[in-house]
Amino acid sequence: MNDTETKKYKIKFLPFFIVVFLVLTFCILLYESTNLQTFNLCKIKSVLIFTFSWSFISSIIVTLFLTTDISINSIKGYDVFGRKKFVEWNEITRCKYTNFFGLKYIKLFHESSRWPVWIPLYLKDINGFSDEIIKIVPENNCLRNYFDARLNNYEETNTNPQAD
Repeated sequence: MNDTETKKYKIKFLPFFIVVFLVLTFCILLYESTNLQTFNLCKIKSVLIFTFSWSFISSIIVTLFLTTDISINSIKGYDVFGRKKFVEWNEITRCKYTNFFGLKYIKLFHESSRWPVWIPLYLKDINGFSDEIIKIVPENNCLRNYFDARLNNYEETNTNPQAD
């Protein structure tokens, strides 16, 4: 990878869609169930059609346009408000693994903002992303350490020592 090259990684559609659909459906049904007099099967069908459509469209938009980008100097992700953030490797101060409604992320805390950058771990090419991180990120970086440990753990669990 040269200085100007950037690799883009998109998230997987299905995990994102399922979580959005379930959370949105739950919230709307919870709200609608407060008025039991008008709550019926027809309303449930309408809610399901609406939440399926909304989840499908929003998931397509998110998976197409919100990418995680890696360059030789930095990583691009998004904060909790959906703002795009570029973080240089040497600015990362701490990494924290987070499970948000079943979607796995690493939050990158950095010097330039008090809001961490969320890096999804359900990328389409997570192995390529992992290899790229290990290849270009400095060794003392917590993100590199996370993927090194993940790779070493994977290799340890997938080796079968031969019995004597």
